This record gives sequence, C-alpha cells and structure tokens, in this order.
Amino acid sequence: MIRVFCFNDVESLTVNVSKYLLPLVIPVVLSGCLSTPKSAAPKYEPTAEQRSAVMKARNAFIERIAGVKKQQQVKQAEPTVTIETISPAELSASYEKLIANGRTANFSIENKELFIDGQSYLDMEGTLVIAGFDNKSGKFSYIIEVGNEEYVAKTMRVGSTEEPLTFAKITKSGDRMVMKTVTGETITGERVIPTSTGFIMPRSNGLIEIPINDKARPIGLPKGYVAAAMQRGDIGTTNIILLEKLKEADNEGGLFDFSEITSSIGLTEDDDYLFFDLETGKSTVLNVSREGKNEQHMYNCKRQNDYVNKCSGMVKYESLYTKLGTKNTQHYFWSIDWLSTDEGPIGVINTGTTVEVIDLTNDKQFVVFERLMGVNEFNLLPTQDGRLGMSVKLGFSTEEIDDLLAHLKSLPAEKVKSTTKL
Repeated sequence: MIRVFCFNDVESLTVNVSKYLLPLVIPVVLSGCLSTPKSAAPKYEPTAEQRSAVMKARNAFIERIAGVKKQQQVKQAEPTVTIETISPAELSASYEKLIANGRTANFSIENKELFIDGQSYLDMEGTLVIAGFDNKSGKFSYIIEVGNEEYVAKTMRVGSTEEPLTFAKITKSGDRMVMKTVTGETITGERVIPTSTGFIMPRSNGLIEIPINDKARPIGLPKGYVAAAMQRGDIGTTNIILLEKLKEADNEGGLFDFSEITSSIGLTEDDDYLFFDLETGKSTVLNVSREGKNEQHMYNCKRQNDYVNKCSGMVKYESLYTKLGTKNTQHYFWSIDWLSTDEGPIGVINTGTTVEVIDLTNDKQFVVFERLMGVNEFNLLPTQDGRLGMSVKLGFSTEEIDDLLAHLKSLPAEKVKSTTKL
C-alpha cells in the first residue's frame, strides 16, 4: 500500500499496488494529480522530502531490474570450462606418456553409453556424448558435454596410468561446430567424430582430419557422398571412414518404398555406403541399404478390429533404437564395422541375409554366414591373446567363431567392387 499526495489536492490518495508496478502507477497517479482541477480547492505542493522519496523508490526498482538482467547475461556468457594453451611439443610429450602403457579392450555402445570390458565409462567433468575406439590398442577418444552448448574433447588409453588428456574445447555456433585445440588451432565443421587417435570434422564437400599428435589436414571426398553421421569402426588405425550417399529427403507420406522392399529381399545391390581410404582415396562399395536406418511412425490411425488399425499417414525418422528401446539392427551403424588386424584392415557388413567380411588390403570378400530368413546382428570380439572372434545372431540362435582370420582361409573369396575414383 502506498500513499500519494496530489499536487492539487490537500487530501491524500491511498492505493493498493504491487511493488513491481510502482514505477508505472506513480506517473499515472501524478498525471491525474496535475490535471486542471474542476473545483477551486487550494493547490497543494508536495514537500522536497516527498518528491525525493518517490524518485528514490523508482530508481531503486529500475536498478534492481537492470542488475538481475546483467547477472543473467553474465551467467550466459561466462564459459563453463576453460582449457590451458600448450605448445605442440608439450601436447606430443603428454600424449606419448599417456599411450606408453595400456592394453587391449572390448569396447561397445549400448543404450547411448560407452562400455569397456562390460563396465560403463564415466568422465567426472561431464556427460559422455560420443566416442571412437580401437579394441586392439585400447586407445579411445571421446566428447563430453559440460553445459551451455559447450563440449570438451579428450583422449585416453585403457590401462594407462595417466589421466585422460584434454585436447580441445568445442562450441556450437549456429549450425556449425567450432573446435579450439589446446595448441591454439581453430577448426570448424558440421559435427565432430572421435577416432582412436584423434577427431574428424565433416563438411559438406569433404572433411578435416585432426590427429592428436599431428597437424590437421583437409581431405576431399567422392562426389555425391558425405561422411556418415555414425561411425562404428575405427578410423584412426585403419584410415578408413564410412561414407553415405546423398539422397533426396525420404518420402514421408507414402506407405511403401519399392527400392526398400527389393533390397531387403536381395533383388538389388546397393551403393548407399562406401569404405573410403583417407590415404589412398580408394573406395569400396558396400551392399548395405540406407533404408534400414529409419524407424516408422503411423498417425491418424482408426481401429478397424482387434488386430488391424487403418492409418492415413506415416513419418520416417532415423534412429539407432526402436520404439521399444531395442537396437534397430538394420541401421547402418549396427550393420557395418571395420578394424585393423595383423593382416591389414578388414570390414564386416550385414546385408540383411548374409554376414560378409571384406579384406580391404587385397579387395577380397568372404560370405561368413547366410540365412534367407534374415540375419539379426553381429559383433566382433577381440581377445587378450590377439585373436579376433565373431558372434552372429541368427533368429533365436547365436553362432560364434573363435578365430575369424583363420576361418577366412577356409572360405572361397570373391572380388569386391572398389575404385580409386568414384
């Protein structure tokens, strides 16, 4: 409650008003007080103390509001994390010390979490967003979110006695990602992909390779292809990256896609994905369809009976997981893997009906498993003694191979479709 003394009335006016509306109410009341009086009442003038009290209250309110806004702006602009700038020589020495000791490990991604030998990996400074790794060496790099659209890139080796090495700070600027390394380099791209030995920043017409222990370099890609958003295999030790073919937006209104149907039953071969060698420029075509990466959501549905709903529309969206929370095993992330072995890099693909291994050094391809009713998924299983095993889920059964490389020697090989220029 405030009491206002009008200039032209000896009587006071009592007003109930919120303190936050005080600066708005006072001018209105005063303007009414200053209007020409209809009566011949004697003119009243407020004292200097009363004028001073009103102005003091108004200014205090304005300053308080301005102070709150300033604190909010400072809080939003204040960086969540800072990184110390070091020289390239210091970074190299720290990295060599980090990877001097370590061991092999079994990495896996489950429900958007990184697991190492069956245990989830946590970073004390933030939430892990994405990781790239090499089972054989135990090296891995990853990105954590620290808040305010800021991220930190780190690298580590399983079994190392050192703490994870901070490599860069990443911020989002519009639709671009900006990476500032500890050595002072600034690199931009559409997103950031970790590898076991560094990071990749894709662009619309190529990519930037950013090794931990070397200078960043730009690399051009075959026309019509871009770096796939999800990379299950290791780019760092193989120099192989997965590319995805550019296509027009999926048809969201139709219920059927003929190319999807024919590819799923093996009537056509796909070229939606390539293995691309960053050193030689060689491309290897993979018989995997991009259609499997999409989940479907029906809408405007009406119940017809106990078993059938009639829906007027459908929307497709990319997802690693189904609506039930299980793996979308037809997504290319689960269907394509690659890694380095003692005999060179190999790739493994699930075409839907077969599991095939590709010798990327000699351009040979082997059919390891085949099931006309469909292959669910596969996993590569490195062992501590250096062997590479494989497990494949076929319907309700699971088949395993203890030594994949030795097993390939007993299988017939086919020539793969590859080229140095696409």
